[in-house]
Amino acid sequence: MGDNDDFGDLHLRVSSPCINTGNPYLLVDSNSVDMDYQPRIFDGRVDMGADEFVVPTVIVRRPKGGEVWAAGSNHEIKWFSYGVSETVNIRLSTDGGNSWPFIKSGIPNSGSYKLQLPEANEPNQCVISIIPSIPDPNVICVESGLFTIQPYSPDPVVESKWKTLGSNFKRTGLSDSNGPEVGCVKWQFDANGPVSASVTVGFDDRVHIPCEDGKLYTLDANGVLLWSYDTNSPLISSATVGPDGTVYVGSESGNLWAVDVNGILRWTYSTGGPIYSSPAVSFNGDSIYVCSQDGKFYALEPNGSDLWRFEMDGPAELPSSTFASPAIGPDGTIYISGLYDPNLYAIEPNDGSVKWSCSFAFPVEPGNPNSEMKSGLPFASPVIAADGTIYQTLLYDSNLCAIEPNNGTIIWSIDLADPESGWFDANYAEEYVDVDSWSEPALGPDGTIYVSFDDPYLRAVDPNGNINWVVRLGNVGGFTLAVGNDGLVYAAGDDANLYVVDSNGAGLAEFQTDYWLSFPVISADNTIIVSGINDNAVVTGDANSTIWAIKGYGCEDLNLDEVINFFDFALLAANWLECTDTGYPCNYDGNEPHLLGDIDEDGYVYLTDVEAMSGRWLEYVKGLKSLWSPSPPTYPPGQASNPNPADGATGVSTATDLSWT
Repeated sequence: MGDNDDFGDLHLRVSSPCINTGNPYLLVDSNSVDMDYQPRIFDGRVDMGADEFVVPTVIVRRPKGGEVWAAGSNHEIKWFSYGVSETVNIRLSTDGGNSWPFIKSGIPNSGSYKLQLPEANEPNQCVISIIPSIPDPNVICVESGLFTIQPYSPDPVVESKWKTLGSNFKRTGLSDSNGPEVGCVKWQFDANGPVSASVTVGFDDRVHIPCEDGKLYTLDANGVLLWSYDTNSPLISSATVGPDGTVYVGSESGNLWAVDVNGILRWTYSTGGPIYSSPAVSFNGDSIYVCSQDGKFYALEPNGSDLWRFEMDGPAELPSSTFASPAIGPDGTIYISGLYDPNLYAIEPNDGSVKWSCSFAFPVEPGNPNSEMKSGLPFASPVIAADGTIYQTLLYDSNLCAIEPNNGTIIWSIDLADPESGWFDANYAEEYVDVDSWSEPALGPDGTIYVSFDDPYLRAVDPNGNINWVVRLGNVGGFTLAVGNDGLVYAAGDDANLYVVDSNGAGLAEFQTDYWLSFPVISADNTIIVSGINDNAVVTGDANSTIWAIKGYGCEDLNLDEVINFFDFALLAANWLECTDTGYPCNYDGNEPHLLGDIDEDGYVYLTDVEAMSGRWLEYVKGLKSLWSPSPPTYPPGQASNPNPADGATGVSTATDLSWT
């Protein structure tokens, strides 16, 4: 007990030994206390040995405060009470707590209620309060924090070129557009933090970039920043563009954010864990699906209302965290998996019920019914072919599995890292141990499955489970993949290169940087976009990212007037003179700087440099030289043929060395 606290009132401290054994409950009646004091309880439930001191309390648990909910949407309100036996009433204030209309009366004193929010013409600051149905001054009522009701009106349907991780909700990595075979940098954008997830291309070819600085950046098709939205929490999932242009993105805080085409927040939805996976949207646009690290899979309405949720299994000490993104089959079935739940689930979209599950566990001792079971873990998203077949790669397992969509049986699986298959270098088994996959396979227009593991080999597998070819790209693996409509494959990796390979495994070109590259994305107009994280971030702890757009034509149009003529060369010469005067590096193609304008690298800056510059520019005009790779790469040649394949590994023969143009 004490009569001198921060509030100036007599109060009961947590340690106050003021309740005797045999009096388990004390109801505080302010009318029975000296009129000079008011009791103030610092803890609503204080353990006093065998007895308890209980203050009658009703506490709103959801909303917590800070949410942005769309007008007209449905949300679950949650509350609990101590020492209250009567029913309660729910009140909703839409003016920050000045007025309190009732929205539901006579409901249980602990529980939940699905509330449809009122319409709104402008954002409202709202509070939920739950009070006893029979007024009782002894009951403490703890309101929700302030949340916002945002006006909601869907926009017209728009077209998106690469709307989500893997281009589409089948996660195929296959674009309807062609990417460049060779090209030059169209634009680049420097973000203020690392970009560890794929960019997406939405309405009007806008590029949406989720960044770990908490901002969602949106650029126009020329790389100009249109707007950014700050979520104040690292964005760690690839954004998804809905049919009306709404951008959905998950954050480390566990929120799903819905932002309209102009960068205005529509609503937020809170889950119980960080969101690493990319959301999906049903074919008709009436459902949004998202997985969370809390092991739950959520289905929401376009306005953020709850539809249903599904909880995956997993050991108690390792909840079924989910990194994989949901994929949607041709019939609308949703396919999901949890990292520590070694199953693929087929989910009915109407109610979240399970159609079937496919286990990736296998006995360590085949034939022994008591054998320990072992399983790879589904880290990457499932990928769905045009006929509905599901392809899945795993952590701690080098198999590619093909799964029947009707019943979940494994049609075939093939070990893509078997050193005895004849596809790899002689020292492969010693150099690369226990390889597995962290990224999704990609599908070609002919159904070929392209797979990357954490070794520097790209594999091509036909729909029957036979290896077509294997090619080595550099010395570092872990490629993320994209495929153009013409069959060209783009592989971005940690060796700072973006490789272009044709459908026969022949190398065509590479884009060289100093950054770890990931998630190539094919946009419209023969353009590919790729993200890079600076490779000194591990040392400095100051990571940031650059996003490049590489176009396949018009590289010589330096003044961007859509005409290639000597005005472009005049601009080139002017830039050369400027950098010669200032001492800054010059370049003739946007890629190779030469100090002080010494283009021919003879140690002198002279008219011979202008001659060299003009000759090389004319070469580009004539299309004789790739701007990606001015000289052939120096890494070891790849193997794209298999003269003596092992059983089950047939393939077509291509050049044994990569040929570069």
